[in-house]
Amino acid sequence: MERIRIFRGIAAATLCALLVAGWAHASAPGIALVLSGGGARGLAHIGVLRELERMRIPVACLVGTSMGGVVGGVYASGMPIDQLERAARAIDWTQAFQDTPDRSAMLARRKKDENGHFARPEFGYNAGSVASPAGVIYGQNLSEIFSRFSQRAADIDHFDRLPIPYRAVATDIVTGQAVVLDKGSLALAMRATMSVPAVMAPLELEGRLLIDGGLVDNLPIARARALCGEVVIAVNLGTPLLERKDIGSAVSVGLQMVNILTEQNVRASLASLTPQDVLISPQLDGLNSGSFDRIDALIAAGEQATRAVAAQLQPLSVSAQAFALWKQRHDQKEVLDLQPDEVRITPLKWVNPDILRSALLPENVDVPTEAQLMEGVAKIYGRGDFERVQLNFTQDKGRRIALVEPTEKSWGPNYLRFGLSMVAQSGESTSFNAVAGYTRSWINSYGARWQNIVQIGEKNALHAEFHQPLAPGSSLFVAPRLLATQDQSPIYLGSAQVARFSRTQALTALELGAELGHSGEMRLGLQIGREGYQADVGLVAGSTDTTPIRALTARLDVDALDKANFPTQGYRVLLDLHDASKSLGNQNEFRRQVLDITLARTWNQNTFSAQFIGGKVDYAGAAGNIVFDLIPLGGFQRLSGYPAGRFRVDQLAFARLGYQRNIPPLLGLNLGGIISQTYLGGTLEFAHLEQSYDPRTPSGAYQSGSVFIGTDTVLGPAALSFGLSQQGTGTVWLSIGVPWTLR
Repeated sequence: MERIRIFRGIAAATLCALLVAGWAHASAPGIALVLSGGGARGLAHIGVLRELERMRIPVACLVGTSMGGVVGGVYASGMPIDQLERAARAIDWTQAFQDTPDRSAMLARRKKDENGHFARPEFGYNAGSVASPAGVIYGQNLSEIFSRFSQRAADIDHFDRLPIPYRAVATDIVTGQAVVLDKGSLALAMRATMSVPAVMAPLELEGRLLIDGGLVDNLPIARARALCGEVVIAVNLGTPLLERKDIGSAVSVGLQMVNILTEQNVRASLASLTPQDVLISPQLDGLNSGSFDRIDALIAAGEQATRAVAAQLQPLSVSAQAFALWKQRHDQKEVLDLQPDEVRITPLKWVNPDILRSALLPENVDVPTEAQLMEGVAKIYGRGDFERVQLNFTQDKGRRIALVEPTEKSWGPNYLRFGLSMVAQSGESTSFNAVAGYTRSWINSYGARWQNIVQIGEKNALHAEFHQPLAPGSSLFVAPRLLATQDQSPIYLGSAQVARFSRTQALTALELGAELGHSGEMRLGLQIGREGYQADVGLVAGSTDTTPIRALTARLDVDALDKANFPTQGYRVLLDLHDASKSLGNQNEFRRQVLDITLARTWNQNTFSAQFIGGKVDYAGAAGNIVFDLIPLGGFQRLSGYPAGRFRVDQLAFARLGYQRNIPPLLGLNLGGIISQTYLGGTLEFAHLEQSYDPRTPSGAYQSGSVFIGTDTVLGPAALSFGLSQQGTGTVWLSIGVPWTLR
């Protein structure tokens, strides 16, 4: 009996020892995972994480830099690996690395600014000095992605409290020292660690300007070992240097400098590895920091590299039961919709926070849900006043606080923008226009804005408008404006251009308008001024006397297209009414009505579009005096086989059916970011017109078509097209940018 008791005691002690050992092995406090940076190459970390889970290797802590800090941060917050991979695949990476807001969140007046006549760069002009942004992008779209991915960490103020204790490494651009981020907003930490110099602007966090941590510690082995690591698993993606042929811009030079510094500090980190540590080096030949479209190959490379060192990793594996406990603690349920107790907006310099609050809080809602807050953040950013708008959650005396942190543009609130347009057509003269705009915003707490635009070229114009909301956040506004123009129009008799007329116009206008949500606006106005005509080229020379302008105007513009040019989704409805009757003091009666509808829909990169235009002009008097006010037709996608301005009609019914295929920029070449998207497509165009000023052009039906390649560039849209008329004549078009026009 005594022997039995002794045997039982020994067995119990052995079992306890095994359980303790098993628990220690399950928690594996000595395994630290280090994930290096590398841009798109960082997606290989997903494959590494998946394979480590298959091998049942629990991670005790995780330290990452740049994209390694992003993938690692999301994983450390408790996102299951399957969901992490699905999320990475669902991201539109091209859009993620742009600051352009969703057009559905833009105010109508900003959509007008973005409709093509201004190039993308924006400069500040304040106190007589010109300032430029500190980076190509500020990362708003990335910040929104990081906010969505870090929901599980919304109520966690220190990264030690995450399912896997986590650190991200950034660089203080002022001191050049490494900054280890261990608390605060997980989304901001991920944004800071991957602020690539010369590409993304530095992130200000707790008084420090932070950029990509790869400059000082791209493979932070020592920091991981200090955090929890008796054993380190280091994943080094490598940093291949750019070839000479790829170094041709300021951005590429900056990236090469980053690559050189990164490789130097990685060598030092690798030298600190011990025999018990494990190094995983995915083979990423042919995959670079921009290969986001190669996610399958990147994940597969991470898996293969991990399997290649399986023998070294095997001693770190735990039992199925022990790993199941670790997995249970790690995989956190998705937080579908956080409900804050209070919404706060951080202090602002010039933007009225009450206006922002009205965008954040839907009508009759005191405390919005997280989904409503994210929608409000997009609207606030779409205003154009901020570098970025961050949504964070924090705790204050047991209450969950939704903290909205808009960062006003450091180069604002007054801005300079420039644009350039060129249209060249075979057999016709080439037209050029240069545009400059100066905008003063937030002149008062109501959000008043004064915009001035100057254009020089085929059309000379000077436009000034003061946009005054009637109350803070009100959709109603009043807009007095001045307009002076001098433009030209070809005069055709049949297919022959016989003259060119110019018109000089000066007018003042007062308009009362209403913004229709974020879709568009409606305006009613009165115009007063004078205009005169002159024949510059042709059989008739000289000028006419100036005549008065007295007109009532109405304009409805509902713009729900996803892009101003080459749209892929949405619709736009434009209604333009102009009434200049004798009762207002005009010499002749004149009325014009134009309705323009555009529709676009995309399936699997294939976009189908349609445009319908209906218009009518009624007038009494000489046709030569109103040629500029007739409805123009001819040009790219407006009967593409005919020259621009070939037709000036009294009555019009026009339809265009279009197709475009979205393809990689210039078949894979983005020219250092100058081109963001490329399209290949064609159109069929039909018109029935009635006209009276050209006796050699019969009224009736006309058909045309075109094939084109178009691109979105920093100067605006660009297109090369070939148009064919029903008579079999062809026209080649090359256009860059969009000339500014005002109707």
